[in-house]
Amino acid sequence: MENTKIYKRLIMVFALIIATFYVVYQFASSVLGVPISTESAISYTAYNMIETQGFAVRDESIIYSDKSGVAVNAVEDGTKVAATTVVKRLFASAAAAQAYQELQAVNEDIEYYETIYRQQQTHNIDKTTNDNNLKSTYYDILNAVETNDFSLVSSKVKDMGLYITRRQLLTGESFDLEQTISALKARKQTLTEQAGAVTVTSGKVGYYTGEVDGYENVFSYDRIGNITMEQINSAINSKPSAIENSAVGKINESFTWYFLCVVDTAAINSVSTGDMIEVNMPFEDIASFKMKIHSITNADAEHCVLVLESTLMNEKIANFRIETLQLRLEKYSGIRIRSQALRTNEDGETGVYVLVGNLVRFRKTECIYVQGDYMIVEGSALGNDSTLEVHDSVIYEGKNLYDGRVL
Repeated sequence: MENTKIYKRLIMVFALIIATFYVVYQFASSVLGVPISTESAISYTAYNMIETQGFAVRDESIIYSDKSGVAVNAVEDGTKVAATTVVKRLFASAAAAQAYQELQAVNEDIEYYETIYRQQQTHNIDKTTNDNNLKSTYYDILNAVETNDFSLVSSKVKDMGLYITRRQLLTGESFDLEQTISALKARKQTLTEQAGAVTVTSGKVGYYTGEVDGYENVFSYDRIGNITMEQINSAINSKPSAIENSAVGKINESFTWYFLCVVDTAAINSVSTGDMIEVNMPFEDIASFKMKIHSITNADAEHCVLVLESTLMNEKIANFRIETLQLRLEKYSGIRIRSQALRTNEDGETGVYVLVGNLVRFRKTECIYVQGDYMIVEGSALGNDSTLEVHDSVIYEGKNLYDGRVL
């Protein structure tokens, strides 16, 4: 009997301990607001965009040659050429073609070292100007990498090499430039003798492309406004036509080229013919660029034909055909935070709570755009203590938050 009383008392004590712990936990959770989770506010740009497939159409004429051999481009793709411009060289062997490609690199090296030599002889290298150019080129390379403009990266890397060599000369390092140039010219002579080739001219004025892909005749360039959704979808899913062995390249005779797309009718209702739209290509190493809306046709309840046009041309654009496009309809720039961080304070103001040391402060802001679990909100870069700024430590999880609370 006594043991039963002791057992009951132990149960009561244990239950009291659990109840006390629960009350303390609930008090701590509500009053202390544990845990507090934060995330740094970052500058961010988001887009309301449509992703679709585009089929590139150009005014293309194929270049044919009755000669055969190892083909090497004489000019870069996307280059504007005259009818008499040599666009292709056909070599008797792979060794001769390789000699020609090495010859181009040697010519560039000769020009590079002769430029430095002339400046060295005339003492025409200013240290301050050279250092500024070096720094500027460095940041140009970083920006080009950030925007996926790798053709610009290649060009700027060459410029940086020139500025670095000049810097070395200015700091007392010596180079026997005459001997270097002499050796390069001797190598040039040898390669010139090895790199004999048959040349092919463009035959027409326009933009040159060295590859024929078999899609050149899918659509008539002159009937660009009369193409249906079914035809576009069929072209995007089709296989290329067989390419003749005598085809060595092609010329785009007109400056304007097009992307044909099928898009959701509702998604495109904010734009119209003549508007400019930003196009991003996520799977190509090229910066986003603007295209003009040529037409919006064949609209039904769900889809329509969108034709985009452009006169931009470079090595990458010259080879576009079937591409994934992100059409950026609207741009939203501001500060990115977690959606759950946006709150309303006791004064009815919209904003977020930030952690400054161990102090909670309220920062006013407004939502601009919602993107999944995050949102883009207004911010300030002026050091205004009442508004949200980049790098503020934003509280997105916590209870009983108020301006001035000490943690």
